[in-house]
Amino acid sequence: MADPVLSRFLPLNRLRVALAALVLLAIGIGISFLSFDVMRQIKAESETKVDNLQWTLSQIEVELLHLVLAIDAAHDGTGSLADLRLKFDVFYSRLNTLEQGSLFAGLRASPQFAEGFGQLRQFMAANAPVIDGPDAELRANLDGLSTKAKTMIAQARRIALVGVGLMAAASDENRNGVERTLIQAGILTAALVASLLAMVAWLLQLYRFNRMRAAENLATLSRLDAVVATALEALVTVDARGRIVDFNAAASQTFGYSQTEAVGLDMAELVAPDPTGAKLFSTDAAPEIEGQGRVRLMARRKDGSVFPAEVAISRTQPGDNALYVTFLRDLSTQLAAEKALVAARDDALAGEKAKADLLVVMSHEIRTPLNGMIGTIELLDSTDLQPHQREYLRIMEVSGQLLMHHVNDVLDIARLDSGKAPFRPEPVDLNGLVREVIENQMPASREKANKMTYLPPEDGRSLVVCDGAQLRQVLLNLVGNAVKFTRGGSISVKVT
Repeated sequence: MADPVLSRFLPLNRLRVALAALVLLAIGIGISFLSFDVMRQIKAESETKVDNLQWTLSQIEVELLHLVLAIDAAHDGTGSLADLRLKFDVFYSRLNTLEQGSLFAGLRASPQFAEGFGQLRQFMAANAPVIDGPDAELRANLDGLSTKAKTMIAQARRIALVGVGLMAAASDENRNGVERTLIQAGILTAALVASLLAMVAWLLQLYRFNRMRAAENLATLSRLDAVVATALEALVTVDARGRIVDFNAAASQTFGYSQTEAVGLDMAELVAPDPTGAKLFSTDAAPEIEGQGRVRLMARRKDGSVFPAEVAISRTQPGDNALYVTFLRDLSTQLAAEKALVAARDDALAGEKAKADLLVVMSHEIRTPLNGMIGTIELLDSTDLQPHQREYLRIMEVSGQLLMHHVNDVLDIARLDSGKAPFRPEPVDLNGLVREVIENQMPASREKANKMTYLPPEDGRSLVVCDGAQLRQVLLNLVGNAVKFTRGGSISVKVT
């Protein structure tokens, strides 16, 4: 039988293991996600595009200065218009990069950057026709172009500084995000470590509990082995195929097989070869008497002799590997003792019946001479007698009547014991019957100076259905005992 504490502990352990696994899985997923996020942010910070952004912004002012120098060189005659147009195209290309590049989308969203960049675009758009026009027209506008270009240097520096500031803020935000992510990852890692430590502690507790349970189970098995080995009744363990797997010493004494001989035998070999035995221990199904309590059948010893036995079978474990424990007791001695007791009881009943029959016969035989004696006393009472003789005769008559009363009692008791006193229900006047009993006992009551009274039913009903003779006998016994054990008192009979 499974330990109820262990039965409750095992499902609880499974639930705890499942919850711990879910917690660890969630923590592991969180740590993995945060790790990937940190790697992504670090990679974003480490990519060269940030450097490209800063270099491009710084080159805006540089290219604009180159353009101004090229304008002044062309105006002084030390430079060519072709070099001027080249520097203008380079600067124009740089502005297009800032306007169309996806890397600068965040910068273009800033109002300060957009304002300065717009002025640069307006400058380039206004002077592009002059740059692309004839050389003469371009030379004529070099002074104005130089002045306007120099005024744009401040705007170029402004957008460069704004861009660098915005990128620095973005970098700081990224670093803060990485820091927060690392803190979260550290917290989850600490939680994971704490969970692992808690699980290790729980596993150690479970290990100690399992060791304790193993020791208890070993002790229980030892006790069970001792009980089985020293049991006074035969104990046979059978597998699902009906093969014997264990056979204790009492079973060896009962069946005559040694344990080595019995193990591996078919259980049907230990049962008398009848349809019931073959059915109870079939090899393709569980025994039909499993769980039905004690069942009597005929068992067979090794020498072939058959004896009555009482068998009880119970399953020890479920499933295809079920084992059936069979408790078997030899009933030969018990049935012999029961048979002897039944024979002794029958003899005693026969003796009691013979005694009752003898009492009936003797009662009849005694009543015959007693009636003759009472009749003779009555005849003698009708003759002339002396007063003292008549007194003696009255005493003899009362004694004879009492003797007749006792003989009738013995006869009634004998009839009841022998079963010859049938019950005869009939309408009976209860008042008349009680008065007859009282009148019969009145002389004896007067002799003992007793006062006898009768209290009839208050509702006036006196007709009942009963066996009048048996009721009269019961009342005679009760009133007679009252008269016998009362002197100088009062005896009352009350009927309700």
